[in-house]
Amino acid sequence: MDMKQKAGTDVANNAIATTKKPGGITGRGFRPGQSGNPTGGTRRRREAKFLSEQIRDYLAQPDAKATEAAGRKVTRLQNLIMRLEQTDPRVLLEFAYGKPATKIEATGLADNTLIIVKHAHEVDAEINQQAMRHHRLARARQIKHEVDAEINQQA
Repeated sequence: MDMKQKAGTDVANNAIATTKKPGGITGRGFRPGQSGNPTGGTRRRREAKFLSEQIRDYLAQPDAKATEAAGRKVTRLQNLIMRLEQTDPRVLLEFAYGKPATKIEATGLADNTLIIVKHAHEVDAEINQQAMRHHRLARARQIKHEVDAEINQQA
């Protein structure tokens, strides 16, 4: 038998001898019709769901102090909403309806004009960064002044 015939029969015998196992070579891989994650979500997702349920249960409980003050049964969630209504009603509106859309009108601009729109928290962060830079520069100047004063005293 020459090499070509021998190679052909080995391949044919190999194909017959090895049938495809479900789950791959180890038998533990993916099987047809089975989810890649049969046990469900990740542990973190289960823990987050548990925590969310605990918070909901806590907020659904009656708040004794608020109940006395209001003269009717008030839950902790209702008390929290009443306090937010007094201190920062904007938060309630944003949770209920979303942040209001910012309308921008730009007329009479050149064709390649770039308009950068930033949220308030981004602008606040930039202002804080500028203030920190200014503070560091002022501190560096103060240190330089103190060092110069020491050098002049020693001379």
